[in-house]
Amino acid sequence: MDKNAPKKQLKEILKKPQVKSVLLGLLTLIIGGLCSSLGNWDSSQEFFFQKVISTILLLIVYVYMLIFYSAEEINERRVRGILERRMKTYEDFMSSLIAICRQNSIEVNSCIHNVKSDGKIDLNIWSFDKACRQVCSCAYSSLCNTIGNKNIGIAYIKLVEGENPEKRITMNAFANETMSAPRIYRKKRDFTVDNEGSYHDEYLFRDASTEIEILMTPEEIEDAFAFRNRESRKHNRGKYSQYVAIPVFCNDNKMVGLLEVVAFNGIQIGVTKEEVREIANKFLQPYAYMFLLLHKLEKSLLVGTR
Repeated sequence: MDKNAPKKQLKEILKKPQVKSVLLGLLTLIIGGLCSSLGNWDSSQEFFFQKVISTILLLIVYVYMLIFYSAEEINERRVRGILERRMKTYEDFMSSLIAICRQNSIEVNSCIHNVKSDGKIDLNIWSFDKACRQVCSCAYSSLCNTIGNKNIGIAYIKLVEGENPEKRITMNAFANETMSAPRIYRKKRDFTVDNEGSYHDEYLFRDASTEIEILMTPEEIEDAFAFRNRESRKHNRGKYSQYVAIPVFCNDNKMVGLLEVVAFNGIQIGVTKEEVREIANKFLQPYAYMFLLLHKLEKSLLVGTR
């Protein structure tokens, strides 16, 4: 049995509007009555000190109740704002899903006609990288609405397949407020080698964990991220405030991609780790599955083509 259950029940009762009105109203009347009974505050009057002590105690209770209800109202407004943003995020997600499916279906259909006619696939019409850029853009817009800020960045890291062994990765898509490409964009990196200059995504591909990784503070990020030299570490200190990484696995348990989200300059994706995890599961995980679906679509299109 939860030992804090009685306290939680009492708190829920106190939060009710009817209880709030009655309590504050009664306290106001009682304090006002006591002050009136004190008259000119002559200490020689009967029960003077009892009245003063009672008035002071009731004033303390009244101030405490005001603080309690003010804090609850602030929390309620915050929760209401979060819920409103999340409702907008769900709407945006559905609109994004329709737009992604419609655009890709048109382009893939054109590719299929080309495959049927001459066995070639034109990557200028449709490609996995092009589709990933669209998904990153939609995920960025969706998350901006969720947290109410645009100072974030999203990137997708894919496994470079077809090589033997498959040991390289590359960032093939990204989205941020200025649409400025990260330094490692489109650069192929060997993730099997662990060295001082390795990026964190390389470690995640080596680890191949199916768990979502969440780093809540700049200090956690600085410990996890690798910087090429002391100057780079100094330049980027405090730049990244929160980090989320969602791995993408295919059915045979091979890690084929990584969806990365980073918040900049003190911006928070969520206040607590539980809140960040909830956002990742509800609003980012569906986009991770989109990347997986596009990955499978690309493999299907490439079968028997040149």
